[in-house]
Amino acid sequence: MKISIKIIVILIVSIPKFGFADVELNSLFSNHMVIQRNAEIPIWGWADPNEKVEVSTSWGEHATAITNTDGTWRLDIKTPQSWRSA
Repeated sequence: MKISIKIIVILIVSIPKFGFADVELNSLFSNHMVIQRNAEIPIWGWADPNEKVEVSTSWGEHATAITNTDGTWRLDIKTPQSWRSA
């Protein structure tokens, strides 16, 4: 009885670790960074091989990439146009 409870506890604790990928952005990217407007910028990083990576921006753009066999991924995101008229 005690052994089965221990096995259940171990499974419950370890399942979340296997359910999520360890996705990392390049250290160049951070909160509150400034990027060029009206352009297409590359974003890249690392994750588990053949993992789906989704990126969403604060201005509503979305992009998806599948990691390579070495775990690297890269995608391009369009940045918004200026809200000011010339």
